[in-house]
Amino acid sequence: MTTDDNLYWYHGRTSREAAEELLLSDEKRQNGLFLVRESSTAAGNYVLSVLYKGEVVHYQIVRHGEDAFFSIDETTITHGLETLIDMYQRSADCLVTKLTVPIKKDPPPHDSRRHGRTNLLHRATKEGNYTVASELLKCGYRSLEAKNEEGQTAVHLACRLGINNILEKLINSGITTNCLEKLVNCRDTDGYTPLHYACQSNLPNTVCLLITKGKANVQIRNPSTGCVPLHEAASRGHKEVVQALLSMKAPLLPRTAANQTPYDLALQNGFESLAQLLSSHKLPEPTTNKSEWYHGTLDRNEATSVLKTAGKQDGAFLVRYSDQKKGYVLTMCYSQHIYNFQIQMMGECYFIDDGPLLESLEALVEHYTIWGPDGLPTNLRWPQPPRPAPPVPSNPRPSLRNGLSPVSTLPLKQRRSRSLQNTSSHTSTLPLPERNKPRPKLSQWSIAPSQSESADDIPLPPTLPPAKYIPPHQEFIPNENLILE
Repeated sequence: MTTDDNLYWYHGRTSREAAEELLLSDEKRQNGLFLVRESSTAAGNYVLSVLYKGEVVHYQIVRHGEDAFFSIDETTITHGLETLIDMYQRSADCLVTKLTVPIKKDPPPHDSRRHGRTNLLHRATKEGNYTVASELLKCGYRSLEAKNEEGQTAVHLACRLGINNILEKLINSGITTNCLEKLVNCRDTDGYTPLHYACQSNLPNTVCLLITKGKANVQIRNPSTGCVPLHEAASRGHKEVVQALLSMKAPLLPRTAANQTPYDLALQNGFESLAQLLSSHKLPEPTTNKSEWYHGTLDRNEATSVLKTAGKQDGAFLVRYSDQKKGYVLTMCYSQHIYNFQIQMMGECYFIDDGPLLESLEALVEHYTIWGPDGLPTNLRWPQPPRPAPPVPSNPRPSLRNGLSPVSTLPLKQRRSRSLQNTSSHTSTLPLPERNKPRPKLSQWSIAPSQSESADDIPLPPTLPPAKYIPPHQEFIPNENLILE
């Protein structure tokens, strides 16, 4: 474990130029001389500046999610900024040289660390001393996010022990200092969040307080096991905690790293009544509607064009059907980049990567809107509706007004005999004489009359066979996936 004596390499908001000056002007000027500073281009990220052969090399340290997980090469992700630096002090790996001596200044921020040391707020919380804890917080205690030797914050300790009055004070302080999300969703060295511990300890009131007021995320997984809080409660038979989580729209079928659901764990551990409760639980209807974001058959380039037209806002998204993948695809935007996630199926359920099993596309979209990112780069925020479909033509019979033919704009010669209209104005009980010329075929109704015929004198069509005649009001409505060219 890295001791505090070896952690004084953090230089805060030092600029690139200032960092280079510090390294190049140092008396030692040895290979591997280094410092860590805050990134000026990406919030939450850091930069490692290293001296090598008289030149300074800069490496971006990328934060993964809101918790203290970092990497330089995108493949080796470590828990804690101090753990990452310690790893490169042992071996160069992807760096130009192994880190040797730091230019000393400050220890790294509390929210970037995996380990810490027990402080007064930790002790007051663990002992349930409300007076001391509240006085510390009232005075603007700076170590709100500080971790003890197990990587636990005061919020972790309050949730393990169910000390809800101190927990509420901590949540209020997190709201005031704008660090609530980091505070309630922070993992300790074992990978557990405060909500994991409240579920393990069978504390339904603590669970409700964390979610309703603390806005804790019910879908944060333990990196080793893949368990979310509902797994922890179900595997231990904590019925009231399970009911509290489900009442606050926690997904019913999250999966562990071993692909087990809470139902599987409850049944496996002998909690049959709880397993029955989970299997019979009726899920609420999603509030989102398919018409808001589903585009039918759309290829990747067309989907990208839609999101670009929308301004490429973070969280803008649509769902489409891919002919290539023979399934649904979620296309979304984050940080000016377009991402495509295949929506897979297991039985009758939908899922993305390691996410929970969800009973419909609507449920999937709502899940990633409420509890995202859960494997996505960000929450789904801005649904992009499909373009309105063109109106379906009613196909009326062509009218021949003003003596014009439907296939010609030339006026027709008027017939010298009386028009049909004038003839119909006289009443008679005598039958009309039969016409000498044959009755026209059906195909003739789309052909312009001859020059000797008046437009008004065209005979009406005979009764057509029902197999071929479709009344005008019976229109063809295309399926939602049909593309009208």
